[in-house]
Amino acid sequence: MKISDIEIRLCKPREPVMTDSELRDTQKSDLHFLIIKLKTDAGIDGVSMGFAGMGAEMAGNVAASL
Repeated sequence: MKISDIEIRLCKPREPVMTDSELRDTQKSDLHFLIIKLKTDAGIDGVSMGFAGMGAEMAGNVAASL
């Protein structure tokens, strides 16, 4: 069985959902999510969703480069 397709999605709010003062620590978080969907030549699909609070675009670029 081999991976035949990979789809990487970045999900982020259109507007900030929290102010910096509402966060638990001093690091800024944008509440982004990264979704990775894999398809195999055997017809099996898999989906992974993860929090990418420091920037899903960067996390997606890293995942795409692997």
